[in-house]
Amino acid sequence: MADRHGCVLVQSGGSQVRQEFFKRAKNLMDDMNKSTQAPCTLKEYSVWMSSFQASHYDEQLEIPGSCYSQTNC
Repeated sequence: MADRHGCVLVQSGGSQVRQEFFKRAKNLMDDMNKSTQAPCTLKEYSVWMSSFQASHYDEQLEIPGSCYSQTNC
């Protein structure tokens, strides 16, 4: 039985329908995993960050927790 969107409704007792549903869901997940790749470059993460030039700024940035003792800071 399909709804108005063409989706198959899974009802109890329909093992063949459930098997078909899980088969289609697995195929869809496999396709999604193939097309999803982690970004490889900084530009793919952030265009702004990849074009940032620290040499344009004179200020220093202190990163909390980066100094272990006052003599290193």
